Amino acid sequence: MSTTSDKKQKTPPEDKVPRKKKVRGAGARDKTPPQVAREWGCKPAKIIAFIKAGLLPGYDVSSPGSKSPRFLIEPEGITIFKNRRAVGPAPKVRRRRKDERITEYFK
Repeated sequence: MSTTSDKKQKTPPEDKVPRKKKVRGAGARDKTPPQVAREWGCKPAKIIAFIKAGLLPGYDVSSPGSKSPRFLIEPEGITIFKNRRAVGPAPKVRRRRKDERITEYFK
């Protein structure tokens, strides 16, 4: 005879920690386009477009012969991209002086 104490008890689902999918060959700190898009508040398609245009450095970890790419972005690449696209103060506009020799008939 077996009692209930002899049986292994299952842990309840709320105690389980959700596991993240790991990408082979990827560094632990590299990010996928959806992760970067969530941080920046845009769609993953925009991040992929930046990578394909060469603006955001990323690399493809999909298997050879695969039809769909699987891009990863290193944190250094994100920093380079942000520094390149940083917005600074607007340049001061230098106004031209009026030429005193010109008479304005219409204003």
